[in-house]
Formats: sequence, structure tokens, C-alpha cells
Amino acid sequence: MEMKQLNSHEFNNIGHKIQAIRSKLEGIQDQMLGPGNNSEIIAQEKVIKMELAKWLEVEERRLITNNIIMSHELVKGYERKNISPRYLGVPLSTIRLTAMQCEPLIDRMLSRIQCWTTKFLSYAGRAMLIKSVAEPSKKALISWDKLCAPKVAGGTNFINVKLRNKAAICKLLWNICTKKEKLWVQWIHAYYIKGNTIWNTQPKSTSWVIQKIFKAKRQFEEAGYSEEDVNQMEKFSIKQIYKALQGRFQKVS
Repeated sequence: MEMKQLNSHEFNNIGHKIQAIRSKLEGIQDQMLGPGNNSEIIAQEKVIKMELAKWLEVEERRLITNNIIMSHELVKGYERKNISPRYLGVPLSTIRLTAMQCEPLIDRMLSRIQCWTTKFLSYAGRAMLIKSVAEPSKKALISWDKLCAPKVAGGTNFINVKLRNKAAICKLLWNICTKKEKLWVQWIHAYYIKGNTIWNTQPKSTSWVIQKIFKAKRQFEEAGYSEEDVNQMEKFSIKQIYKALQGRFQKVS
């Protein structure tokens, strides 16, 4: 049986045809189990098995043909879509993007902005909101130091990032004073300190980073720590130094 000899109705009903032949074969085989094995029944079984094998071959070819057709359609679909890699909905391209290509990103940004409420704003979002309200002009209505003060002192307990960064740099200087087993600390002692005390060392012609670390001595002094105090510190707390740099606040009722 060739597929080209089948009409559309037969082609679409190959599965039903195979099921009918199998049912017919099962009926013949049930008859063979009875008494008196008839040679005519055996011949019918052989014919039905041959017919079933032909239709199974046709079904296999039909499935292969369908898979090939689907593969071609899938490839054509990808070609029609002209797929290109995207990031945040915008195509990645080496050439300048058009306004239309940027619309998906703009739509996403607008949808996020429209969902903003004070309740769901992050720390940075609340800080930006307060900054925009408190500083409508160049002259601020409230100082940043006041906003960074603790709540018990009438502030909002915002983190003073500049002061926090100074406290973090102090930890690097504390490492130079106490963690002499570290390789980078040994390098600092060998090239800059050279047996001198750290507080009396002021490296010159060095990188901006090294200079910043040694200038952290001022922050320690502002926080009330001497070189001896720093050397005796077993553990370093950035939070503790940050609060010391903030100073004391008067509680408000």
C-alpha cells in the first residue's frame, strides 16, 4: 500500500484502519484456540497479518512525513520572525536603535513607576522621595545630617554613606595595625612603614588608595581612638566606628 494511492479520508483514518485490522486478527486468533484447527482460519490469519504489516508501514511513513512538514514550518516561522537576541525587551544591536525598538523598555519603566507607592518604596527610593520633597530648590529645608540622626534624636536614621565609607576605610588601617600575617599588610609594612610607627608614617608618591587608608588616622582620632587603642582592638566593628564618628545626639521627647 503506497501513501500516494490513499485519498485524504483514508490518509486521516489510518489509525482507525489499523485498529479494525487488529480487532479482526484477535477474532481469528480466538477461533484458532477452539477445537478443530481449520487450515482456512490459519490462512486468513496470515493474510490479515500481512495486511496489518502494510498498514503499520504506511502509518510509520505518515508520521515521518508529518514530522518533516512540521520541521519545515517551524524553520520558516523562525525565518519570518527574524529573531535577534534581546535584553529587557530591546534587541541587542551594534547599530543605533530606533525609538520604536526602545518602546518595550519604556513601557516597562512606566509600568514600574506607576506602581510606586510610599509603602513599597525601597530604602533608596524613600531617600530619593524625601530628597525631592525636602530640597525643591538649591536651599535645603532640612539638613542631611538631621535626616541621618537616630529617630530618638528627631532624625530618620538614614545611613550617612560618606561617613559609613570612612568607617569602612578605618578597618583597612586597623588591618595594617593588627593583621600582620596578611600578605598585603606585609607588603605595606615592607614598602611604606619600614619599621616606623603607623601614626608617624605619611607615604608620598603612592596610589590614591594607599593615601586614603593612611588618612583614616584622622577618622580614628575624631572617633576618640589613639594608635594604642587601635592596636589593642581584637575585633573591628564598622558600625561602632560609624556611630562614634556620628557623635552623641540629644534625645528629643
